Amino acid sequence: MKTAVLTLLLSLLCTCVSAQTVVDDFEDGDLLNPEWTGDLAKFVVLDGRLRLLDQSRQSPAKLVINLPAEPAADTLRYEFLVDMKFAPSASNFAEIALLDGPADFPTGVFLRFGGISGDQDALNVSFVEGGDVFLGEFASAPGTLGTEPAIVRFRLQRILGIWSLDADFTGGREFAPVGQLTEPNFITPDRLELTCTYTSTRFDKFSFDDLNFYSSGLPDDTTAPTLTSARATAAREITLDFSESVASAAISNPANYLLSLPAITVLEVTQELEQRRAVLRLSGDLPLRESFEITVAEASDLEGNVATNLRASLCYNPVSLPSPGNLIITEFMADPTPPLGLPDGEYLEIYNPSDLPVVLAPLRIASGGTPVVYGFPDTLAPGAYQLLIGSATAADFAALGIPARSISLPSLTNSGDVITLSDASGTIIQEINYTIGWYNDADRDDGGYSIEYTALTGADAGCSGRWRASLDPTGGTPGRANSVLGQPADTEAPLVVLADIDPDGITIGFSEPVPETPAFALANGPTITSVTSPDGGLTYRLGFAEELVEGVVYTLTIPGVSDCAGNLGTAVTRVLGIAQLPAPGEVVINEILFNPASGGSDFVELYNCSDKVFQIEGWVLRNDQSTSSTASRTVTATRLFLPGEYLVLTEDPEDVQNRFRSVNPDLLVDQTLPSLPDDEGNISVVAGGTVLDAFDYTDDLHSPLLDTDDGVSLERLRQKSATQDDANWASAAAREDFGTPTRPNSQARDALPETTENVFSLLSTTFSPDGDGNEDFLELQYATAGAGYLARVRIFDAQGRLVKTLRRVELLGSEGTLRWDGTDEDQLLARAGVYVLFVELFNPNGDTAEEKLVGVLAR
Repeated sequence: MKTAVLTLLLSLLCTCVSAQTVVDDFEDGDLLNPEWTGDLAKFVVLDGRLRLLDQSRQSPAKLVINLPAEPAADTLRYEFLVDMKFAPSASNFAEIALLDGPADFPTGVFLRFGGISGDQDALNVSFVEGGDVFLGEFASAPGTLGTEPAIVRFRLQRILGIWSLDADFTGGREFAPVGQLTEPNFITPDRLELTCTYTSTRFDKFSFDDLNFYSSGLPDDTTAPTLTSARATAAREITLDFSESVASAAISNPANYLLSLPAITVLEVTQELEQRRAVLRLSGDLPLRESFEITVAEASDLEGNVATNLRASLCYNPVSLPSPGNLIITEFMADPTPPLGLPDGEYLEIYNPSDLPVVLAPLRIASGGTPVVYGFPDTLAPGAYQLLIGSATAADFAALGIPARSISLPSLTNSGDVITLSDASGTIIQEINYTIGWYNDADRDDGGYSIEYTALTGADAGCSGRWRASLDPTGGTPGRANSVLGQPADTEAPLVVLADIDPDGITIGFSEPVPETPAFALANGPTITSVTSPDGGLTYRLGFAEELVEGVVYTLTIPGVSDCAGNLGTAVTRVLGIAQLPAPGEVVINEILFNPASGGSDFVELYNCSDKVFQIEGWVLRNDQSTSSTASRTVTATRLFLPGEYLVLTEDPEDVQNRFRSVNPDLLVDQTLPSLPDDEGNISVVAGGTVLDAFDYTDDLHSPLLDTDDGVSLERLRQKSATQDDANWASAAAREDFGTPTRPNSQARDALPETTENVFSLLSTTFSPDGDGNEDFLELQYATAGAGYLARVRIFDAQGRLVKTLRRVELLGSEGTLRWDGTDEDQLLARAGVYVLFVELFNPNGDTAEEKLVGVLAR
């Protein structure tokens, strides 16, 4: 067994120089030889190591050991092993000070192991004179002491005024250069102070070993340099480290190097770290993960000692730190209860889609709270999965043979949460904001199933349409390929569901978020100056160079847009205008289905017969003949109503679209209607307290020739004729499936022509009552000289027989129409032939007049 000794040696080296050493490997079990002083009660020597064991848990704890000072020494070397069983922080770290001079104003070298917030902890070395004069510093790479455990064996030495630090962050003795600094030779430490700063949970997590101090004069150098390290540091770069500074003559010559890869040569050599390092730039890319050799033909130190044919084997096996694009979440279990075949615990699966291994230690995982550092020295290979679980289920996953890493996994909320992956600096690698809708499966969203990603690239991993409930019978596929790969849940392209306009701009809404800003185009308006989305692409707001004005109908083109799942829609055009308040007669009831077929839905069709644009939101539909609680309904849809446009309001737009032909779905409005009895009732349309139109309907207005009026709508003949004129309504044509919602009526008629000198006239002398929508009835137009006229209309066949009394006594308005549907008194269809319509008129003065009109009923 080795013994710790404090030895003052005078040995005759080749130049008779003196050397002094202090060595303590703590194998003797105490702190007496050499002697340490300070907070001895807080430390213990156990299992061959110096360990912190502070039962009082009162930080800090300090030990001091004296070193023989040799101001004339050319060489000083300090070696020590520092091992911390935690990831250092601002409250938990170690310090070693090599001091010269009084304690109040020390001169010396200060080594700090960690001591910052986050996982970028490193080994920092600084040089100070007289307590406050800063002479310089250097440090290892950020993160070299950032994970658990934080371990380093260091060698700090001064040779001829040059301080240099070499370290092995695995605790071994494969030292690699960290940094160097030139400073005045007056820093000659005479003591070493070891300090531990810690919180109450770290009172026993520090250990130290293998202290070795050496000082001497500089002996003659008779040893040739050796190659201590060879690394492929980039695709076209090799870094060589030598045991000492080497002369430039051979080292800087590219021909001095030979690779076992015949297609690759050295193009350029750069020396660094006081000529102890050579960086080689190559002519081509090194092969990935393939071993090869490099030979250095000659290396000479500064004293002329020459080494030849130095060889090293190396392999270009690059790794990358966590960053956007090389790690993605591919599966997570937010609600494991009840379990189906997997342990009853949450888990998170990550995947490496890149072509390089990823070092996972700095990775951070969060779900709304403080991120958890991965911490373990694992590397995730390209195309590989890593499963993260909580410690409570570690044994259960192991029993199923599922490889997993147990960490302090943040808990996930069943109904929705934010999961964030970030790197050591806090840069977000990936963030998904899931909801229960991400299961996209009503049969699997009550627990026991994981949510799986349907792809293996992370470009659209925040898209709900790219995630689905696992289809695996065990409830998930942790650590292996997902069961839903290539099966996106969303296969429908976005639809335009909102197009609204006001003087300041236009708002366009989609049925689902559109992540890429569409290239909107306004054909006949001012220039679009801005396009913004306040809600992640669900709606877009268009700003313009000048205000939009009333009375102008604008045409906006919306290009085909894609959702986050890649479903591409087709371009659409929207005609828009600034809404105005409607007046009575500008909007009319154009068609109504109050007695739908079995399983069908009522509908009311409105027609904008003005040149204005209206907004229907807030309008009221009501049945003024009913006092029930369902007699009035407020329109909730936000929808512009354009000039010459039809809008159909119904509780079941899909039913209307399926039952009738050529229905335009863009003109269907999902709206609850007031109660509409099958026999008779009223429908009134009210905007801002003003009745725009009202219709007292009855099933008697349907054609008596129909076998049934179930599923047959009543259509308006003329928009400009009176709504309450029974003669202005007729049953929809059979050839149109008894309804024409969203398009011109099958029974639509031209406006009434100018009247003749007679009171009555026929609009057409021929009709064919066959239900085809073409001249299904004979219309009698009238225009009186004033109010109060009465009329009786009887119809005779060619033989003078009475066929039907159309109106026994009819009080006429100033103008209007009467019609004959071709039926006789028994409601049977009359025979084809010539008929005489005999009209008797009675004016308010008691005078009478007769008019005869001839019409033809054709088959």
